Amino acid sequence: MPRGIPSYFAPAERDDHRMIRSEMELIMDNPVLNTLLGSIGGLVAVLNDKRQILMVNQSLLNQLGIKNIDCILGQRLGEAVECIHAHDREGGCGTSAHCASCGAVIAMEVTRLEQKAFETKCYIEADDSGEPVDLSFSVRTSPVRIEGMDLILIILRDISSEERWNTLERTFFHDLNNIIGALTGSVEMLQLGGRGKKNREVEKLKRTAQRLVEEVAVHRVLCQDEGYRDLTHKEYFPVDEVVAALELQYSSHPESREKTLVIRRHDTNRMIYSNKTLILRVLGNMLTNAFEATPGGGQVRLTVEDQVSAVVFSVWNNSVIPEKIALRIFQRNYSSKEGTGRGLGTFGMKLFGEKILRGTIDFTSRRDEGTVFRFALPLNSTDSEIK
Repeated sequence: MPRGIPSYFAPAERDDHRMIRSEMELIMDNPVLNTLLGSIGGLVAVLNDKRQILMVNQSLLNQLGIKNIDCILGQRLGEAVECIHAHDREGGCGTSAHCASCGAVIAMEVTRLEQKAFETKCYIEADDSGEPVDLSFSVRTSPVRIEGMDLILIILRDISSEERWNTLERTFFHDLNNIIGALTGSVEMLQLGGRGKKNREVEKLKRTAQRLVEEVAVHRVLCQDEGYRDLTHKEYFPVDEVVAALELQYSSHPESREKTLVIRRHDTNRMIYSNKTLILRVLGNMLTNAFEATPGGGQVRLTVEDQVSAVVFSVWNNSVIPEKIALRIFQRNYSSKEGTGRGLGTFGMKLFGEKILRGTIDFTSRRDEGTVFRFALPLNSTDSEIK
């Protein structure tokens, strides 16, 4: 590959196919490498100093569903596993803006530049015959010098299954905390209010407690293998019921204190046929994130628009999401915040809003306009006739 190809992160330059073949032949009979490839558990590859594949073990071939290394010889890891960002730029894997936060590329670069071992986790969104699939790996890279060449030994352990279970569990408690926050706020208001106010707060408590029951029922289904595919319960209800439930929840939610929720309704009596609990989970995450990003005295706006083929919910706040975070904001477990269990609210939006409810989640974030998250919920053909 010619020099000078632009890259956002790791170098784009590659060795050509003839050079790759020559490098592979130099190391393929090395007893040390062959022992490592045959004895180390997990997925193992040997890369040259340009992050190109020279050797792999049988486990990695099996994982990729290929019979021999010729199919991936000279490729980079993201290209071999079909990461959706591997071809964002001309330089391929490692050169796009997304790659700057990829654990595997970071590990390779640390080992290449500092000649030391490095260990981290890597979350990849791959293309599986046109369907996106989340892959999670534990990654360890080590420097190896063979036949005068500085190589990178990379060991991957597929942790996708355990990460999925952990994420579902943490997402459940994350969303549960949103509802518990509303319960706590109502209890505090109940302690302070007069009789009329107490009656209103008791009604809030009853409705919020019912939501807790519904959330637990949903989670019970999710805990089954691929259980989210079985969340088929739907019912007819007016959009205004969703809006009223959110208004109720955030009237006493801790994150909304000293802040204002402005609701803009457009024909919210429209009837829809869907799963109300999951819609509330999606919009609850949007609102909680917006309130978290809004300083005291600030405003969050919820807008509901009735379109021909969808009902569109939008949540606005005046903050701006940095570009590095925006690039991976919907990826499972990725977050700018410290600690485990972060990065779950936006992942939950995608999981429930798109995979289960078959809607569309997107966002914009600009310095002069603030941040807007949108959830477009499609209407069935039979729904479009109901007003």
